[in-house]
Amino acid sequence: MKVARGDSGLNRVGFVLLTGATLQETLNALKGSDINIEEFEAISCNSGSSIYYPGRDLIADVDYEGHLEYRWPGDNVRSMVLRFAKAEDSAEDDIVDLKAGCNSRCIAYSIKPGGKVRRIDDLRQRLRMRGFRCNIVYSCSGSRLSVMPLFASRIQALRYLSIRWGIDFADSVVFVGDKGDTDYEQLLGGLHNTIVLNGTVECGSEKLLRSEENFKRVDVVTLNSPRIRVVEDGSEEKDISRAVESLRMM
Repeated sequence: MKVARGDSGLNRVGFVLLTGATLQETLNALKGSDINIEEFEAISCNSGSSIYYPGRDLIADVDYEGHLEYRWPGDNVRSMVLRFAKAEDSAEDDIVDLKAGCNSRCIAYSIKPGGKVRRIDDLRQRLRMRGFRCNIVYSCSGSRLSVMPLFASRIQALRYLSIRWGIDFADSVVFVGDKGDTDYEQLLGGLHNTIVLNGTVECGSEKLLRSEENFKRVDVVTLNSPRIRVVEDGSEEKDISRAVESLRMM
């Protein structure tokens, strides 16, 4: 944020926070940092199932929620996910309901450390065979499973905001770590620009995305893309500034 302000001026840059955490968890995390919640124009929580505006008393965007309503089974899918997410040799409490992580467009489950659960590709297939089309994301270092409407995602929330605000999506820059949630690949590739900050994330959830026999990340997106820059671990502000500037010159 400091780099963007220094390079472009505060009035020309807006910040959006995309997180798999709930709004309350996000507020609690920011209390222990030097970042004020009002420095963000918008916050997308629960892996893209909700959008809030700090400058408007953190009210939820009901238009965005209405956009997600299409074919959302809601509570009808809750028990089905709990049943199919468990691996064949899992314990009864490997995955349980997480009521504190739920909202009207997100059903959340807590996964105990070492709990055995199915990967995203397997779970998605089982749900589709029964007529449930949902977006499914493991987040919080694999300790949480979120089930949302098909069109709910962090990258979709960013696209929605770019249209709402009249911003060219190709001008946006997404900052990610070198690991992430199972929707990580969506944040890497696309019309937007991406800066990967190596060494900023200790543990991700990607191992729960697909089986080893399936296609690899390199088959989906490559870090050699002209819209992606990688900033190595231990780099300074000037290195991030160079990465931002190189994307701006494209």
